[in-house]
Amino acid sequence: MYMAPEAVRGEEQGMPVDVWALGCAVIEMATGRPPWPDVANEAEGIRRIGFFGDVPVIQDYLITLFYNNSILLYIYKCV
Repeated sequence: MYMAPEAVRGEEQGMPVDVWALGCAVIEMATGRPPWPDVANEAEGIRRIGFFGDVPVIQDYLITLFYNNSILLYIYKCV
């Protein structure tokens, strides 16, 4: 479920796809939950990401963590 929207739609892919996936991994590592915990199955998640512009909700405590760490801040700004 870390596929970037352009990857889901089969469009040309570049470095932003990798940044998207890294951001999703960081969210899951920091929270212990997937970026979209309310998604019932992978097919629904991929459809929401690729065709409805659904992005993960970043909780306030994660934003504080990101702003206190320059590497995480960079990732936050990229996602």
